Parts: sequence; structure tokens; C-alpha cells
Amino acid sequence: MHSVRTQHRWDKFLKFYSEQYKGRRTRLGVFEQSQGVTNDFWIEDGLPILGIDLDSSGDRPTVEVLLNGYSHSVADAQGLNVHFSLDGDEDGLDIIHGNGTSTILRFEKD
Repeated sequence: MHSVRTQHRWDKFLKFYSEQYKGRRTRLGVFEQSQGVTNDFWIEDGLPILGIDLDSSGDRPTVEVLLNGYSHSVADAQGLNVHFSLDGDEDGLDIIHGNGTSTILRFEKD
């Protein structure tokens, strides 16, 4: 796992990442922690990724995940964690929200 913490580098990284994975089918979910319990809400499954954009015009950056027919915005993004696995089953990106929740993007096997 690799963490991208310097927000001024996020734009270049997300453009590169989007180019590498464009068209791959995805799973997208939100993980929340409440009173020591993690709740996972899987939003979509199987839509190809079109790209991931960064809007850094406000005080805190907003990351937008663009899928075929669906988009998901993460306001007040605080961190990015990149996941790579040998077999590709767990490749993806975690976007850490300022409120402690995480948006989880995973790629399905081709």
C-alpha cells in the first residue's frame, strides 16, 4: 500500500492512475466507522471507470470518481491509499474523507 499525502501532487497522480485503469470494471463502496464498528455500503458493481478528477479550488480538495453512467464525489478528501496485489484482486484506491469515512474503489479481474 502506498499513501499519497501531498495534495499538490494528487492531480498528476490521479490523471496517470485514470489513464492506467480506464475502462476496467469496478466496485465502489463507502466504509464508515461508528462506535468501533465498521459499516460498509457498496454503491455499485461492474461499471467501467472513466476517470478520477480532482477539484482543488476550495479549501479542501474534492475527488470525483467517474464511472460509466455514475459519478461519486468525495468532498474534503484528506488522503489517498493505493492498493496493488499480485493477482490483481485487490487493486484499487481508497479516498479518505475528512470525517473519517473512506470511499473504496476496487477493480474487478479482467
